[in-house]
Amino acid sequence: MRQHGFLPGMLAVLTAVLVLTACATKQFTRNELKPLETNLSVRLDSDEQNVANLEKNTKELSEHLNAVERRTDANTSTIARATVDLAKELARVDEKATEAANSARNAQSTAEKANAAANSALASLDALIRDRNNYDLVTEKYILFPFNSSNLREDFDVPLNEIAMLLKGNPDAFVVLEGHTDSVGDPAYNIQLGEKRNDVVMRYLIVNQGVPVDKVFKTSFGKDQPIASNDSEDGREKNRSVIVRVYRSRSATAARR
Repeated sequence: MRQHGFLPGMLAVLTAVLVLTACATKQFTRNELKPLETNLSVRLDSDEQNVANLEKNTKELSEHLNAVERRTDANTSTIARATVDLAKELARVDEKATEAANSARNAQSTAEKANAAANSALASLDALIRDRNNYDLVTEKYILFPFNSSNLREDFDVPLNEIAMLLKGNPDAFVVLEGHTDSVGDPAYNIQLGEKRNDVVMRYLIVNQGVPVDKVFKTSFGKDQPIASNDSEDGREKNRSVIVRVYRSRSATAARR
């Protein structure tokens, strides 16, 4: 009976020892793992913060890159438009330069033609005087014009009417028109302006007064051979004119004396 009583007691003691040992081990394990758990938690929190910061930086970088891309696209469009505008402007400048060069060549050609026409008219007049021998200057009138104009002034009709009556009353008389300008402006343009002034006077004599066309000769000097000095307004006004000179042969003049 004593053997049997001893065994349950021993079992109870062993059980108690095992329970106490297990509790101690569990508590020890908890004490050992708690710092690791805390450290791991801290590391996880730190990693989460790093991930959050990384995501934030990535977002900011993406937004910055998008802004840079937008500015780059805008700058590219601006440069493209500026390039097109510059190409158009260069084309216009080139066109204007070509037009200017053509105008210069045309002006030179016009001046040469005008000079040739003037020389031809003078040669024809010289030949006429030589062929008809010894013509005298009968009268001389100055028909003035406004600046840069070929319009006759209001007082033009009196001297031109006198010229017309003289030409129609003398079969041997003829008239020479000399177109003049002041010194302002291009020489070729001034020759053309002198021609226009001649044409206006010639038209009045022939169309309005019935002077025979074969009695009228004309040439334009432009600003060459000025009548007066161009240094004063008065002199320039005198140069803006057509000189109308009537010639008659000396034999006809002598017969009338």
